[in-house]
Amino acid sequence: MGLIDTRITVNLEDRSQTILEDLSYVGGTNIRALKGPDEPVLIFPKQEKLITQMFGTPTSTYTDVWNLIEYNKNYPVYACSATVGGRYGGVLVTKTGTEAFTGGFTTIDSISFSALQNIEILGTGDASTTTFTASLSNYLDYNAETVDLIVNGTAVSLTVSTLGVTETLTATGIYAGSGTLNTSTGDLSFTFDTAPANNVTIEVTYTIDRSDDVYFLLYNPYREADDTAVLITYASNLFTIKLYDVNSDGTYTEIQASPFPVSLTEGSKDGFGINNYIGDVFQDSHYIRPIINTALAVTTFVDDTVQIELDGGTRGTHSITTGYNYFQQAEKYPVDLFFDGSGEADVITVFDSLSKNYQKYATYIFGLPLESVSNALTTVSGYSLNNNNIKVYWNYMQIKNTYTDGTFYACPIGRIAYNHGKNRENFYSGRQVSWINENEVGGQLGTGFIRAYYSPLPSEVTQLENANINPIVFHPVYGVMVTNDATQQTITSDYSDGGHVGLRNYLVNTILQDVLPFQIDKPNDTEHRNNVRSQVELIMSGPSATPGLLNWYVVKCDEENNNATVRAKKQFIIEVAVQFTPFSKTIVFNFINYGQTVEVNEAFV
Repeated sequence: MGLIDTRITVNLEDRSQTILEDLSYVGGTNIRALKGPDEPVLIFPKQEKLITQMFGTPTSTYTDVWNLIEYNKNYPVYACSATVGGRYGGVLVTKTGTEAFTGGFTTIDSISFSALQNIEILGTGDASTTTFTASLSNYLDYNAETVDLIVNGTAVSLTVSTLGVTETLTATGIYAGSGTLNTSTGDLSFTFDTAPANNVTIEVTYTIDRSDDVYFLLYNPYREADDTAVLITYASNLFTIKLYDVNSDGTYTEIQASPFPVSLTEGSKDGFGINNYIGDVFQDSHYIRPIINTALAVTTFVDDTVQIELDGGTRGTHSITTGYNYFQQAEKYPVDLFFDGSGEADVITVFDSLSKNYQKYATYIFGLPLESVSNALTTVSGYSLNNNNIKVYWNYMQIKNTYTDGTFYACPIGRIAYNHGKNRENFYSGRQVSWINENEVGGQLGTGFIRAYYSPLPSEVTQLENANINPIVFHPVYGVMVTNDATQQTITSDYSDGGHVGLRNYLVNTILQDVLPFQIDKPNDTEHRNNVRSQVELIMSGPSATPGLLNWYVVKCDEENNNATVRAKKQFIIEVAVQFTPFSKTIVFNFINYGQTVEVNEAFV
């Protein structure tokens, strides 16, 4: 415009600002499963195939997988299956081809190619045998005096002394004994002072130096029994990795995205400009992850002609605290709803801590163990909870297993979690997730159930509800249904009802995330107070306009509650007052029969 620009000033002012509501209801759970990651992985909605690949299919032992699938049918979820004591399986990619791990790795955080861990079976106790012998398979690469024993999962911590090619081994304590290792032949013999008990596994562990022939290793990122295989070839400075699922009958199925041409050079790209560095290609893989021996340049490689299965992985023992403790990192794993149907009492302790210290505005739902009404009352009383973010549920249902055509019993906590998601979508989490559904929200849990394990009497249902336990019943008309939505708050108030707590958490958390951070270190003046108040009112307007949530609300942020004294303290005060719309917990139905002398206009007078 030239000259005109010097005379005309244009002010572009956007007053269309809105608060973008994020109604994607993120779940969080640590499940019992055949396999799966220790650390939570974000699974986007409708990923049943990925879930079964990652954790295995639902069974009577691993019913938690079913609950995870049910919630994920509509909502994202951070899921893990943490264990302790397991090992990582994998393969070594060497100059002469690919070879499986020997015994797996207990840790992959500090891999050294000059000190790779090997674990081999020495024997199994029978309560009478004291002497065990074996020949180490990788003795030619053995690192001197690194041998040790593992008995029943516990390291013995041998004292090792060397004379020529013979290492003398001595152990004290519960597994005391002595033995020798001939480093020139790999022959090992060890005699315990007391015979190891029946079925106790005895292993020998040692390290080997493969720094001069292993280019890289591929490991299963999860501690579990391995069910993956690879076939690797090399040409034109690229390793081509074909990746396979190992089927139950021993056959192989190549995964959909295979093969993977990869480079060991960081920053490398293919002819289309796509990054093909091995560390980037498999960065988030649920199958394999690489560790590169950066000190060894690729010279020769003998191509694989058959699939090589990852080996050495073991599952370990499920750990409640290990998995849920990851969620203490609330910014890394932000969760709206935690759900757990295991019945393990330790989950309640972890949930209480997470709720009070880390993820304070999440909802926590927990399925009690399979037990009678009287035992459930005792169990919940023993928790000694006072937390309105936690809700507990009682009863198991027989469920059709679509993977096996069989059935299993489980607490349907995944379906209950799904209904909580619908409550967030349709009512800002402000309705009760109980009884008959209205606009998709309520306690009805849908189809796929065969029968309830317990069929409580009405008086028993009342007992449970009076104890703030939420029963799951099989109603002859309405199907499987939750009949209560009580929180584990000890005193009776609005926050005894899950709907009121859910709406409170939604409002507080949204205001905390979307409004208040932008006022930190900003002026406490009329403009900023008005701006904060208007944004909070915008957030409040949604629930206020939705029937059945709030009777009224008031937002106060002005010079009265931000007076000179407040401002002198460098504070900023925003206040929100609400009155919840109460729920109908009981219904009074009066049916009155009048005599023939009473006219209709006299009824109810």
